[in-house]
Amino acid sequence: MTAQNLAAAIVAAQRALPGVLKDAANSFHRYRYVSSENMIRECRAALHEAGLALVPVSETMRPAPDLASFGAAAVLCASWELFHGASGESTPMAFEWPVVPEKGRPLDKALASARTTGLGYLLRDLLLAPRVDHEDDMDWSGRDRPDAGNQATGKGIKPPAVPKGAPPPQGVSMAVLAAAKWLEDQGVQAALDRLSRAIADAGLDAATVEKPAIAGIVKSLVPAKEGSK
Repeated sequence: MTAQNLAAAIVAAQRALPGVLKDAANSFHRYRYVSSENMIRECRAALHEAGLALVPVSETMRPAPDLASFGAAAVLCASWELFHGASGESTPMAFEWPVVPEKGRPLDKALASARTTGLGYLLRDLLLAPRVDHEDDMDWSGRDRPDAGNQATGKGIKPPAVPKGAPPPQGVSMAVLAAAKWLEDQGVQAALDRLSRAIADAGLDAATVEKPAIAGIVKSLVPAKEGSK
């Protein structure tokens, strides 16, 4: 059976998650990365927005003699089912991840780590979620922006800002509304009006335009920082 509703919902979930913020750092090798917990949290939010749920089905461990030289005691084989709530359509999903005990990490902890890490990569692959730094300013909704007090560390990630009060104005897409909210956070006055006019001047329809089409317009409305050229 063709799961058209499920497929459409997956597309919607991928659109809802432009990327996941690198919220952790490796101090020894000096690089930032996305923690599995943050990847799971952000992907879950995007799935739920699209009416999707990922449910665990089964887990087994198989010996991995070919990986013994790399320190793997076994391989975790996990099965999941992706459901579309409204239609009841579903599709099976699975991942395999090595279980690697080491000093300070006994077998039970290594198994828990394999479960979490494997699930994080399964979700990343499902939603094609790029890992980004907060300097990229790539998610106007706020999902990928740290709060103002933690710009240096990237900690304290906030969920998407939900507009309060009345629903979005007629004739304005959610992409435009999210972009206007982001502009307000940058100090732009009357952001929605200015953005709507700029979109119209560019010959675009504010009611249907998507985020990629207005990226340049949004950035052009951000006030130049003092001292910048």
